[in-house]
Amino acid sequence: MKLLFDHNLSYKLAKRLNSYFPGSISAKAAGLSTATDIEVWKYAKDGNFILVTQDADFIDWNRLFGVPPKIIWIRFGNKPVDFTEKKLIQYFDKIQLLSSDNQIDILEIG
Repeated sequence: MKLLFDHNLSYKLAKRLNSYFPGSISAKAAGLSTATDIEVWKYAKDGNFILVTQDADFIDWNRLFGVPPKIIWIRFGNKPVDFTEKKLIQYFDKIQLLSSDNQIDILEIG
């Protein structure tokens, strides 16, 4: 269960959450610093990542093109890295369910 953190989230999250989500990476670390959103979406799809984002465009693409990737949609706005890290840990069980349940495509975290 590896996560790809979109541009709008801190690149620090992948390292800080590695014990919970091994193999996770930020868009920056993946060489996607200047990539478009659709390129990030395709990278997540091709790499079997769950995409973590604040951007609603990814939700629209999943509705149009289907999954993968599954998406964690961060709905609490810009917060410090510590806050986001704690929130993702708090939702760990729900993220596991997202990863394993074929009926769930998107998890909103607010």
